[in-house]
Amino acid sequence: MQVTETLAEGLKREIKVVVPAKDMEQRMNERLAEVKDKVRINGFRPGKVPVAHVKKMYGKSIMAELVNEIIRDKPSAILSERGEKSATQPEIVMTEDEKEAEKILSAQADLEFTLSYEIIPAIELKSVDGIKVTREVVDVSDEEINEQIEKIAESARTFETKKGKAAEGDRVTMDYLGKVDGEAFDGGKDEDAELVIGSNRFIPGFEDQLVGVKAGDEKVITVTFPADYPAANLAGKEATFDITVKEVASPAKTEINDELATKLGVESVEKLKEIVRGQIESQYGNVTRQKVKRQILDQLDALYKFESPSKLVDAEFENI
Repeated sequence: MQVTETLAEGLKREIKVVVPAKDMEQRMNERLAEVKDKVRINGFRPGKVPVAHVKKMYGKSIMAELVNEIIRDKPSAILSERGEKSATQPEIVMTEDEKEAEKILSAQADLEFTLSYEIIPAIELKSVDGIKVTREVVDVSDEEINEQIEKIAESARTFETKKGKAAEGDRVTMDYLGKVDGEAFDGGKDEDAELVIGSNRFIPGFEDQLVGVKAGDEKVITVTFPADYPAANLAGKEATFDITVKEVASPAKTEINDELATKLGVESVEKLKEIVRGQIESQYGNVTRQKVKRQILDQLDALYKFESPSKLVDAEFENI
């Protein structure tokens, strides 16, 4: 087997590997000798099949196995012998011509392939004594904790029926029927549907037109489906909704107490505040850790200068 370096430019390496046809044939004959006594062929007693006949029947398939084994195992062996580490999976190129491949499998031509890769550059470790970082500490205030609890409490918020007109934040209970070009469409009908104005759960413009309605009102709302709406038959089209308002309810005032804590599955308001404080501190901790990491990386970047394998950079770019 001949291993020849054909390119050594910066981090790039290219190796040409040639396995002579006679070596491939010898390996094939050795493999044939191993399987000769195991094959079962009609007309021959076990272990009495002539090698020439076994070669005729199985020679090419065994040769194909040998080629695959060499392509699979030799690159890592070559790198190990050269004392190199490839930054990414080495690229292997061999003939794609059917006639040439046929000659290789028939042991009439040498097996040739090229191995292309980029090595990981040698990096000399330097002292980190000069690296300094600042870890910020955040004091979580009671106001911030209460504000976060109020946001969480929205999931357990109760509503009280009101007689007046619906305003931002109110919940409207209604029946509706959606139409496009005067025809009702699938999924455009519901009864006793509840919608909080300002939640942005419905099509843009729908909730805005509910402001001012009251129980018993009937109204036609006109909206346009977004161009990128998932249902292709509705995307970009104008639609009307026949609305019958059944109830308007305003949100009850949220009080941070044991009752609220119980609704949220916690035994007391103090325990709830403790949990929320921990969550906020954890969020700040993630941010400050990232800032510390950036400080370290910036200083390491100034400390180390070396060529980066282009394929490794490209792979990282694609991941990002």
